[in-house]
Amino acid sequence: MTVFTYQAFNSTAEKITGTIAADSPREAREKLRAQGLLVESVTEQKIKQASVWNLPERPGRYASQFASAIRDLSTLLSTGIGLEYQQA
Repeated sequence: MTVFTYQAFNSTAEKITGTIAADSPREAREKLRAQGLLVESVTEQKIKQASVWNLPERPGRYASQFASAIRDLSTLLSTGIGLEYQQA
């Protein structure tokens, strides 16, 4: 199912916005009408994927240091040295 954002009006003419899960925009409109809403617009919500690495858009002066740290970490893990996570 896809998530859609909608704008609609209820029976007292108040503007309502929200999200609804449906297989298609048509099904989303039908679900909203079944709730007694007058649908103004339904658009597919774009899901932005969270980035694990918060890297700058262009390589800066730290790009080589970052690559070196990743390489060192890879070497440590391949030799069998484990990592221990400790929350501060």
